[in-house]
Amino acid sequence: MALTKNGYIISGLILLLFAVVNAVALSIPPDSPLRLAVRLFALNGYLALAIATIMTPFLVKVARAFGRPFLRVHHLFAGVGIVLVTLHPVALAVMRSNPLVFVPSVTSPVAINLGRIALILFYIALVGSLLRTRVKQWRYLHALMFIVLIIGTIHANYLGTDLENPGIRAIINLLNVAVVISLVMSLTLKVTRMRSRSRATSP
Repeated sequence: MALTKNGYIISGLILLLFAVVNAVALSIPPDSPLRLAVRLFALNGYLALAIATIMTPFLVKVARAFGRPFLRVHHLFAGVGIVLVTLHPVALAVMRSNPLVFVPSVTSPVAINLGRIALILFYIALVGSLLRTRVKQWRYLHALMFIVLIIGTIHANYLGTDLENPGIRAIINLLNVAVVISLVMSLTLKVTRMRSRSRATSP
């Protein structure tokens, strides 16, 4: 199937979102090229993961709009997000010459530890996705991605250089609201399906 009109519109809006956020971020003078990389990895990784997560309750609509199976579209954004979110702390560790940036510490501020906790939960959620054909309850692990993005947003609001710009701050926080709405919708759909199955099997 080919990309539909709605697919083109959605794709255009997503590209515009990335373009605007990156243009604003690049307009903020970086302390160093590596510091800029740290910021851009975080921003773009967050955008990609947020988009992948927000589309979760709309499996059929996404598939129809893009003319492709939902998982193919979902995994495209998720894959980009996984790579960039991983590169964010790696670049930070190189910049600070400190591999401990991955590890929560009682001596570190809460906002910093939130980022590290989000990273750990992120990989647990990723493992859940990889085990979807082997573990029946894999969805519970993968659902941690909602929590990862919420915690990541708090982390970004306190420490993100780019979120000092009111435009980027608004975009990131609006995406976070959309993630929360997506979570509520996903839970509602799950409860509805469970009730439907219960009625179908009841005497």
